[in-house]
Amino acid sequence: PLAVVASALTYISSHGYAYATHWYIPFILLLFCFSPLHIRFLKLGFLSMGSILVLMFFVSCLAHRPIDNINQLHAVVYLHFFYLLGIFYAKYRERVDRYRSVIIGMGIAVALFSMYQSVYINGHYGNYHKAFWTYGGWMVTQKAALCLPLVYLCVALRGGSIASFLLWCANLSFGLYFLHEPIQFYTRALVERWLSSQGNVAASAWDIGLVVFLTGIGGAVLVIYLLRALVGKKRSRMLVGS
Repeated sequence: PLAVVASALTYISSHGYAYATHWYIPFILLLFCFSPLHIRFLKLGFLSMGSILVLMFFVSCLAHRPIDNINQLHAVVYLHFFYLLGIFYAKYRERVDRYRSVIIGMGIAVALFSMYQSVYINGHYGNYHKAFWTYGGWMVTQKAALCLPLVYLCVALRGGSIASFLLWCANLSFGLYFLHEPIQFYTRALVERWLSSQGNVAASAWDIGLVVFLTGIGGAVLVIYLLRALVGKKRSRMLVGS
């Protein structure tokens, strides 16, 4: 056990994070360094911004996610398109929203085709993590195609009865993100160990995945509220993001 702990600590200190979700912290700090370029991008015209967006989309398609989320420069290159898309939409929202129906229809169609191509043609599930200069499919199209349709969905729901639930989720979002991974990691280990001890008990990947998902989210919410009760909401936000 001591050797395992020592090995884990060595890995953590050499790679800069304890769990997979923590890559976001150095990534976002690095992204903030590009703020002057983002401001210059914001001042460009519609065609210039659109051209840069198209270019960055193809760059993201080439890059995808870095292996083990370790190379933060790689992550900045991959995710920059999505941040620029947000800036573009914020500036030209009224102009873009004129084509809302087309965007929703095409977005859903492209996302479905992208998922089909990834799963049934390439045989790949989940996100692509790869070296920068290697081809790894077109998973980015799925995420890019769903960005604006999901924004429109949230806008449509904001006045309904589900609005308070969405606000609650948004308030806890950072904490849920940072905490769900370690809780899910240990939950999966416990579930798989229990199944193996039962011998003849079989469970599908979907069953295990559903248990792990619900436990991860529920456990994260529990930890957030426990921390808020113990140290206060402000300090809890400093510790886990919510």
